[in-house]
Amino acid sequence: MSKEGVCALEFETPFQKNDLLRFKDNYGRKNKLYEGKKFTKNIGSNFMTFKKPKLNKKQKYKFKNLEILLTASKNLKNLAKKGDKTTSAILDGEIVDNKGQCVISYGEIVKTSTLSILSKAFKINKPLTILKVSKKN
Repeated sequence: MSKEGVCALEFETPFQKNDLLRFKDNYGRKNKLYEGKKFTKNIGSNFMTFKKPKLNKKQKYKFKNLEILLTASKNLKNLAKKGDKTTSAILDGEIVDNKGQCVISYGEIVKTSTLSILSKAFKINKPLTILKVSKKN
């Protein structure tokens, strides 16, 4: 732990976990619901909330020394610039092969440069919403 504390960004899917059950747990919660209303609270003003971007639009957020970029696109080639060293979280949508089989979907974390490579062989079936986090220069 540092003197400044910690900042965490958590990606979670599915976001509704009322139907999940723990099989093993070191804290006496075996065979109990994963989450429920008693574990849910409204977020206060100290938290950052994001709005889903419109198609082909970008939204930038700044948090401490980080820049957070949300993008929605139908064009895989537009999502990754050459030499991009960031990591992307797929928040919505899917990439499919030529038979329509899903290759990458929401919940996946990929190097942004990998999206550029994937664009040569795969396509977007459902528009992708992507979140990228990078350090501010």
